[in-house]
Amino acid sequence: MGGRVAKRLRAEIVPDRSFNTLSANIDKYVQGNSSVQTDGWKGYSGLSSLRSYKHDTVNHSKTFVARKSGKKVHINTLEGVHGALKSKARSLKLFQGIPTSHPTFASRVQELVFRFNLRQKKDLLFVYFLLIVAVRYPVGSVDDLCKQMKCVHL
Repeated sequence: MGGRVAKRLRAEIVPDRSFNTLSANIDKYVQGNSSVQTDGWKGYSGLSSLRSYKHDTVNHSKTFVARKSGKKVHINTLEGVHGALKSKARSLKLFQGIPTSHPTFASRVQELVFRFNLRQKKDLLFVYFLLIVAVRYPVGSVDDLCKQMKCVHL
């Protein structure tokens, strides 16, 4: 049984699901002339007019896989990834009691994205984490770091 494989994930916290909001994010991250497959949500209508996307939809009230011009149209891969992320979030208790308005909500979503994108490279997960921290919070030297942390040399 063949199918699409989710390679890399990007997640964005958006204030609403309107066409203006969704199309701005799609336009920001998806190349023109790309094929975009969505469900029938009205916020996606009109995507084909933006950057000449090839936009196909599937109506989930009728079917989970549509056939258009001989090709399958579905968002099952995305829904599978979404389900896996929700399951991982539950097991890590990442969002327990945290509303979407909480200041750390977005960073918790990004943690899930980070874990997903490195799922095939678990041995490098900690190394990537350290690299991200080093870039985000640069320090000059070990001595500088020790001064900042008020540590004592052994």
